[in-house]
Amino acid sequence: MQAEDRAARSSRIQRFSRAVTAPHGHLRRKWHAIVRSWRDNRWTHAACPRHRLGRRRQVHARACDGRAHGPAGRDLDLHYWRAGWRDTPEAEWLTRVDALLAEERWILEGNYSGTLDRRLAACDTVVFLDLPRVVCLYRVPRRRLRYRGRSRPDLPTGCPERVTWEFLRWIWTYPRKRRPKVLAKLPAPGRRVVVLRSAAECTRFLDSLA
Repeated sequence: MQAEDRAARSSRIQRFSRAVTAPHGHLRRKWHAIVRSWRDNRWTHAACPRHRLGRRRQVHARACDGRAHGPAGRDLDLHYWRAGWRDTPEAEWLTRVDALLAEERWILEGNYSGTLDRRLAACDTVVFLDLPRVVCLYRVPRRRLRYRGRSRPDLPTGCPERVTWEFLRWIWTYPRKRRPKVLAKLPAPGRRVVVLRSAAECTRFLDSLA
């Protein structure tokens, strides 16, 4: 009986693992459709941290780089962090964000609540990925292993992948402390707001843009 229980438990874990990891590559490819379909638009991706860690922002920013023929995709982490995980001074950071917003067309990806209001004021579309935090927490160690000892493509050189308790706590408390405030800011006249709560919703949304 114990052996059967262990086998059943192992099967459930494997199914869960496939469920939360399988869409990743598919979503990365699909985000190219956003760039192609909305190439004339100006929009920001106000991602919740669960997206940042669960499905990885590279799904968006890397798909919107210079290889695409649409708006320039920008991962804000790449502009904020300095080598050695040093912060950019606030005044310089605000200047950088304003420079990005001044471009004719763009897609910005990231959190950074200190600049959220100015990004929202400048965009016409917001995509907010609101997936379960368990997915994000599950993928944190996986990402850590994948980029162990080196920087991710969406980070500057000299910022090797790391996991801290503060980071994990921030993910865990986001739904209660930060998410309601962010969602309250999103609606505005003339602004399209898309909230996606599952990998299936993400796929349907991306398919609708193809």
